[in-house]
Amino acid sequence: MARTPTAFLAALSFALFTAQAVAEELSEQMDRVAPAVNAGNLDALGGPDDAESIIDGIDGRWFTLANMVRNWGGDGVGFGPDDLEQSRLRNCTDDADYTMVQEVTGPTSFEIYETFASYDDASVTQSVTLAEGRRFVVSVDEEELLRSYGIDPNDADGASEITEVAKMLAKEGAEIWRPSDDLMVMSGGLGIDVIGRC
Repeated sequence: MARTPTAFLAALSFALFTAQAVAEELSEQMDRVAPAVNAGNLDALGGPDDAESIIDGIDGRWFTLANMVRNWGGDGVGFGPDDLEQSRLRNCTDDADYTMVQEVTGPTSFEIYETFASYDDASVTQSVTLAEGRRFVVSVDEEELLRSYGIDPNDADGASEITEVAKMLAKEGAEIWRPSDDLMVMSGGLGIDVIGRC
């Protein structure tokens, strides 16, 4: 059966409507999350308290929103819904410079797979495991981590700062909030990071 132009237009309209709905929903979530993150009042984010519920359903592709959250605003000040959608579209394509995929590996553990096209497709895997409450510790292969920053693992001077970060994450970890299915907030020694689902 041949596809008609009408069927094609209907499919295209549905795809555009779906993309717009996703963008609007993520924008509404940012309206709720950005003020709490920027005030450092992470307990106001809400969401589940137990580790199993925090990481439930996080499988899939995500993109970073930290700068977007810090500068989120209304009435023409700061980033808004159009900027958010452009960032999502740019960072969630197959040829994006940086990709992040999360995968649950157990009731209270998951892995983050990151790829950096600008560093010859260097990749790093972070294994994230519950420590207590909402605090998770992170283990990472130091050589992979260094390559993800474009640093030769044999360069002792260039490597020292990054290896210290890896040790800090393994010891102190980060607290994780899940204010919605599509947003995740992490707070630790490196500050606050926010990621959104592609």
